Order: sequence, then C-alpha cells, then structure tokens
Amino acid sequence: NTFLYAGIICGWAPMQLLLESDGVYSSLCPPSNPACGDRMSRLVLLFTVGSTGNVIGGAPCGYLVDHLGPQKCSLLSGLFVSTGLLLLGISEEDGFDAFVVGIFLMGFGGSFVVMCSIPAAFVLPETRRTLYLSAVNCLFDASSVVFL
Repeated sequence: NTFLYAGIICGWAPMQLLLESDGVYSSLCPPSNPACGDRMSRLVLLFTVGSTGNVIGGAPCGYLVDHLGPQKCSLLSGLFVSTGLLLLGISEEDGFDAFVVGIFLMGFGGSFVVMCSIPAAFVLPETRRTLYLSAVNCLFDASSVVFL
C-alpha cells in the first residue's frame, strides 16, 4: 500500500512526462512550441497543488487515526487516492478539467497512506520498530517510481 500510493506525487518528473505525452494543457501552446511557458506553468501548478495536499493531509490524518483507527483511515486513504487517480484518468482539458482536484486528492491521500502505516510499528517488539519505520519511509520514497 505504501509503495504504490503514498508518495506517487513525489515522482513528479515521470508523471509530468506522461501528462505531456497525453497532451494535457497542450491547447495553451502554439503547435510550433508544444512546451511553451503557459503549459509548463500549468503543469508546475499541478505539482504544487499535489505536494501541498500531501503536506496538508498529515494533520487531519493524525487526528483521524487517533480517533477512528488506522483501518478506517486506510479506507479513507484508498478512497482519496483512487478518486484522485480516477479524476486524472477521466479529465479532459477542454471538457471536464479535474486535474487539479485529482492531483490534490492523490497528494492528500498519499499522506493518509503513510500515517496509517505508522501505528503498526507499535504492535511489533521494540527491537523491530526502527526497522519497520525505516521500511515505511523507504517504501514512501520508492513510491515515486510508480509512473516510470
């Protein structure tokens, strides 16, 4: 779960290449310059919104994990990330443009994924907690390669 969804917004470079190859926001540029400044600015805005969602998600998730438990919050994280990925998949720049909302939900939900993984460390023996938490952090970092 952490490997596939937690930090996918951090793997922005391959995701941007995918969005560019799909022609996202290409209508902002003349045909002679497909990588114009307006398009690049819009794509950078998507990354900014997604990474901001990832940071903002930590506080509400911490509260919800404490009050609802990691299982219910894991369901919420799956809902956020899946909805974000779905919105990216069905968005069209001329029609239903939900790229910003989708990217935000992916980042926000990714934060939930990590925060829901951490409580499991406290059911392990104390000698194994550091190893588990290190593995969660490594999986978060590794999730940036999902779009490669």
